[in-house]
Amino acid sequence: MRKNLILFLIITSSFAFMALQCSKDEVDEVIDPCKETALSSTIDVPFVFSAYMYYKDSVPYEGAVHFKVHKTYCDGTVSGEYYLTHIPTSANGGWFSGMEYTYTYGNYDDIVWVTFTFESPTYETHKDLNAFSYGYVEMYYTGWEPLQPTFYIYLPWKSTETKK
Repeated sequence: MRKNLILFLIITSSFAFMALQCSKDEVDEVIDPCKETALSSTIDVPFVFSAYMYYKDSVPYEGAVHFKVHKTYCDGTVSGEYYLTHIPTSANGGWFSGMEYTYTYGNYDDIVWVTFTFESPTYETHKDLNAFSYGYVEMYYTGWEPLQPTFYIYLPWKSTETKK
């Protein structure tokens, strides 16, 4: 009887141990949803942003620009938010951030977001949203100098429209 009890305890303990190991593997998969798209090594990418802004009738926009840049990790976490507000454009509609923003890509699903917001005479706001995925970085970043994307933005109102 005693041998059967010991054998029963050993078998029960073995099953309990195996069950705990299986549930641990399942928890690891749930905790790290980005595991499958992780890069083998990280890459630091500097950006310098510029833009040319035009009204709907192709007249250069001369006015204030609100700029925001941030990174969204593959799991949705937001990091590295920077804002520039009320930065004027030049007479030819040109705008330059004047800063270098560096973001680390450690996953194929990491994205750097750039948003330009304008206060319009007839609308509350107009936003121009741009995304820089790892695929873009892989294609254009040489590693020697910052990526320097230039945006060409056409606003949805004409230069002749005035505030109401």
